[in-house]
Amino acid sequence: MVANHARKIEARRRSKNTGESHQAAVRAVTKPANVDWPVYRFDLPLPDLDGAERCPGCKGRGNKIGDRAMVHAEKLDRPVLLDTVCSQCRGCGRAEHAGCSAGVHAGDAFDPDYGAISCWSCGGRRFRYVTSSDEDMYGNAVTGYLRQPCSCAQDLMREETVRVGPEEPTE
Repeated sequence: MVANHARKIEARRRSKNTGESHQAAVRAVTKPANVDWPVYRFDLPLPDLDGAERCPGCKGRGNKIGDRAMVHAEKLDRPVLLDTVCSQCRGCGRAEHAGCSAGVHAGDAFDPDYGAISCWSCGGRRFRYVTSSDEDMYGNAVTGYLRQPCSCAQDLMREETVRVGPEEPTE
């Protein structure tokens, strides 16, 4: 039984006009209209390739270009956009991994001897890898990694506004 008949009628009308499924139309009419959300974003440093060939998937950035996750930050007053780690190079930015040091890839154990230690929490990288779970289009659980800024990277934080609506989030 539908509690809101006006919403049901609007979903039927939308489904008929757009050709989308009834369930997609219901989701579209029940979600709020486009809203501008203030978020924080961190401009984290690019991986040091040290002359190595760049990863073809991320062009040496270490993260999927344009793919971010919006997560809730407990100590901040707004959500934070985190970069999704490239699944091909696992964050190092290199095409070949023979020259990679231990702990530089997402999922590897942290190596405190990574580079010059300016911060013992992140080893001077200014971020840590954290796991992220999502579902693919078939409903299967997919685990990936995000680059979570360390507390020493607060100077890299900037405010940004993203528009979120019934469709996909856009910038």
